[in-house]
Amino acid sequence: MLKECVEDDFYELRMVAVDRLSPDGISVFFWGAFAISAVVTSVLDLGIFGSSHHVTSIFWVIIANVSIVLLITQLLFTFLYSKEKYAYRFQRLQSILLSIISLKTSTEFYLALLIFCMGKNVPNNIRTTAIILCIGGLIYLIVSTIRGIQRVRKGEFRKGGKGLYNFAQSKAQISFPIVFGVTMLGGSIFKVLSDSSVSFGPLLQLYFFLLLCVVFQYAVAFAWPEFFLLTYCKFRFDSFIIPMPKRPIKENKTTKRTKTRKNQTYLVTHHNKQKKKSTEKKVGGGKK
Repeated sequence: MLKECVEDDFYELRMVAVDRLSPDGISVFFWGAFAISAVVTSVLDLGIFGSSHHVTSIFWVIIANVSIVLLITQLLFTFLYSKEKYAYRFQRLQSILLSIISLKTSTEFYLALLIFCMGKNVPNNIRTTAIILCIGGLIYLIVSTIRGIQRVRKGEFRKGGKGLYNFAQSKAQISFPIVFGVTMLGGSIFKVLSDSSVSFGPLLQLYFFLLLCVVFQYAVAFAWPEFFLLTYCKFRFDSFIIPMPKRPIKENKTTKRTKTRKNQTYLVTHHNKQKKKSTEKKVGGGKK
């Protein structure tokens, strides 16, 4: 779908690759994503391998073990790309990891929510609502990606174009997930309230956490096409491989050397003055 597009059609994305999604900026994102994944993995481990052992399903044991392996792998890549020279040297792999890690981070909150639901006497409709909202977020991700590709073909990423985020013309795309999320959450809350045997108070925290899951996932789904297009351009156009900025290392070394030389010059001058004074005193004493 993008084979007909030329490099000029991605001009605005090139500016993003230099600024907001520079190799240094992506490395910072990796640390934030790792922190989120570490929290979710800790919740899974406590819920499954903790002292209470309220989750004994083999499915969740596998999920927890896979999460640990993925977290360790994510940490290794995060450390690797913390070094500037590797961040700029392996930019293509970094862009692939950006797409994968952002997608992983946006959905794994639901795992923690489902663990919370299993640890309490929670109605099944909350778990069902969470699963439907997660699937809806994945569908929204696909729709957003198709829309991003269409905007490239329409020339919105050329120089002076509006890029991916044109909120004036994206009201339908923005309002759809809001309406869908509010409808699903509202229907679930209404169903719980209509059941007199269920106390809504203890469930309020779960609904708030579910709201955070939905907002985070759908926000990433809205921005994810930019990550996908960046990865595509990294592999197709050499101009998207950002050169590593030159750091003033030599200037710092020169400054240190200059300071050292000044100190040495001062010591030599001071020594010569003291020697001269001592000589003058001896000469003056001899005359007397």
